[in-house]
Amino acid sequence: MEKGNYREKANRCCPICGNNIKNKVLWESKEILPEQIMLPEEITVVSCGNCGMCYSDTPATVEQYDEYYGNNNIYGSRSLKLAPELDRELMLLAGNMFEKSDMILDMGSGGGIGCMR
Repeated sequence: MEKGNYREKANRCCPICGNNIKNKVLWESKEILPEQIMLPEEITVVSCGNCGMCYSDTPATVEQYDEYYGNNNIYGSRSLKLAPELDRELMLLAGNMFEKSDMILDMGSGGGIGCMR
């Protein structure tokens, strides 16, 4: 399916309005995943035909993504730990950028390892 085409029925409903018909395909990609990763190889981003919300239209379940992020990559709690010297550097950098009373919005920081202290 090429960019700009429409899906008659989406794999998942729009997280805002619940619509799942006539969504415009914005972007598609095929990933090569290791055999043990139980996620779809295709990634499709659509725009809701009702409200315009853009979201990933995947057949994967929340449980599949929980398993992936929890166990199979650097974002999970059981993932590799940073070397102590890198951890110290992150803390020094953060100490120079923020006050203890500052609020930090953590967007896309994985497990938040740089925001833990």
